[in-house]
Amino acid sequence: MEDAERLAAAHAALNQLRGPEHEVFALCVWSGLSYAAASEALGVSPSTVRSRLSRAQSPVAVTVPATGLPRC
Repeated sequence: MEDAERLAAAHAALNQLRGPEHEVFALCVWSGLSYAAASEALGVSPSTVRSRLSRAQSPVAVTVPATGLPRC
């Protein structure tokens, strides 16, 4: 899969995420924030960030398995 195709697939998968999962994915994966920093930014606990990120990464990883998505 070419980079442009991978990016388009990732974008499509992200658009299907619910708001909370989309926010956490953007903060942790794209912006590189830690669980603690993301939890502070969102006003939730770090464990909530971890669970939301886990739920967010599953559909994205299925859609774009070769991206090697980083974890917080």
